[in-house]
Amino acid sequence: MIDYMVDEYNIDIDPELLKKVKYKRLEHEAEEKAQALKEIRGTVNHRNHIDGSVKLISTSLSCLVGLA
Repeated sequence: MIDYMVDEYNIDIDPELLKKVKYKRLEHEAEEKAQALKEIRGTVNHRNHIDGSVKLISTSLSCLVGLA
């Protein structure tokens, strides 16, 4: 239903926010709720990995600039 409204009215919603809303609405469908939670956790893990990589690159570049 939420997907239909977003598509029908061309609403611009952050996909992660949409996942969270879907997760909260799934009170009785345990399998769908588990799948939604798995997707959210996967996204969070991926973002944490990217943040760590950017921090490592930033630290490495700072060291290289300091040597010049």
